[in-house]
Amino acid sequence: MTREAPDCPREDAEHLAFIAWCHVAKWRGQPLMRRNGPGLLIHIPNQGERNRLYAAKLARMGVQAGVPDFVLPVKTLRHGSLWIELKRRHGGQVRPSQRERLSVLSWGGQAAHVALGADHCKQIVIDYLAETGEPLRIGGAPEPLIDWSKWMEGVER
Repeated sequence: MTREAPDCPREDAEHLAFIAWCHVAKWRGQPLMRRNGPGLLIHIPNQGERNRLYAAKLARMGVQAGVPDFVLPVKTLRHGSLWIELKRRHGGQVRPSQRERLSVLSWGGQAAHVALGADHCKQIVIDYLAETGEPLRIGGAPEPLIDWSKWMEGVER
């Protein structure tokens, strides 16, 4: 069992702080995360307690160990997307399955990182989106949200 630093937030608190920031961080005028509707950043809920029968069913359905917590499916000149495994600032442990998954993603041309805390995670996202030539913006006047269903039909392009 790892000892917790007295002033070190737990991993779930780091996740919540990062997600709160994602609601005000915008790229190309769209928030990284929206409360109601799709945002650019996706959290992959691959953790949690499961009984063995349900875990076996999920494995048959393709759920795999070690998948990072977040994916940002934005292409840059160097990478196809950004994958982040978020750990607490001090004492977070990267499991072997997570290290292996991050290696596979990197090998496949993706940017794959372990972030130590919410602030480190934010900086990884900022640096990654800077590679697109269109920087991330924080806050500012609200912009009209894209209706993604219309965008797919070509109406809002």
